[in-house]
Amino acid sequence: MTATRATDRSLRSIALCIGGRWVETDAEPADLTSPATGELVAQVAQGSRGDVGGAVEAAQRAVEQLGRMTAFERAGLCHRVADLLLERKDEIATDLALEQGKPFRAEAIPEVETAAEMFRDAGECAKRLTTEWIPSSDPLKRVMTIRQARGVYGVLTPWNFPVAIPSEYLGPALATGNAMVWKPSEWTPISAWHLMRCFLEAGVPDGTLNLLLGPPAEIGDEVAGHPGVAAIGLTGSSRTGQIV
Repeated sequence: MTATRATDRSLRSIALCIGGRWVETDAEPADLTSPATGELVAQVAQGSRGDVGGAVEAAQRAVEQLGRMTAFERAGLCHRVADLLLERKDEIATDLALEQGKPFRAEAIPEVETAAEMFRDAGECAKRLTTEWIPSSDPLKRVMTIRQARGVYGVLTPWNFPVAIPSEYLGPALATGNAMVWKPSEWTPISAWHLMRCFLEAGVPDGTLNLLLGPPAEIGDEVAGHPGVAAIGLTGSSRTGQIV
């Protein structure tokens, strides 16, 4: 089936976001076609391995800023993201249904609401992260453990729950002071764009979340293998997991 241009809405241009700024690329954008309607709904910027490096550097700078914030301040940011998701849930769910194909009222709206609750839960859990006092062989000493942010997380997420599954990673990472380099599915970039906007408008430090779009094999490979990435959060196929 040949895709037709959207008639009742403007054709969107979806860009990368690195260090708190939307970034266009020189590569030819990819067309995004709705599986629900068959129409062409967006043109999506295509990043490169070099963009991954820039995103990791931006995330590393953000980790320093996040580390100077209290858990309660980061929790406040999580709640602000949740607020924005709920304020825009009809708009986000409409685009989610359009680009992913799930029913608007029965599945898309509940998914956005679930994502908001994930951010609230992450924020509240971060306030109560406990540490341990460990016995020492010296009766006059105790060993105190401290939880610290790990650094930059690479996050790779699939198409089937493009708002809820990323929130399982992005909320806890923000709450605990980690920064993220995120490669969503190439089939659901509009949902990713909405989440990215919520982060920016919530006032998170620049580079806390960086959105990468482009060829999965190239971008995902670079994220997974980059020396500046401390850990990977992945939901996907067994094949993708084996590659990572």
